[in-house]
Amino acid sequence: MKNLKQEKLRLMRRRAVLINGGWCGVGLRSESSISLTRREMLRVIELIDNPPPRSKKFQEAQARYVRLKISADEHWLHEPAMKEKLDRARNYMLNNPARETNFEDLFRENGID
Repeated sequence: MKNLKQEKLRLMRRRAVLINGGWCGVGLRSESSISLTRREMLRVIELIDNPPPRSKKFQEAQARYVRLKISADEHWLHEPAMKEKLDRARNYMLNNPARETNFEDLFRENGID
């Protein structure tokens, strides 16, 4: 989340230019532009760096949005049981790093010549 904020801030700083004593910021998703005073631009940057605390109602709405955003095809991945299985698999991978397979030992153990 913080990386996204930093990226937006970087884009805003890069695309903001001083025009006739006022700052002009180019929109991140479109090529429309808005004119801001220096004070307004600094306030926008401050809000990106330090957003105000979110209310409980906002957090609930955000959670509903995330649930709706997940497509029906991928919904099963976000169920608690599947998350637990994926976490176990991830932990196994972290604790047991991949190593080169010795085919001679593998064939010998399985009786393959």
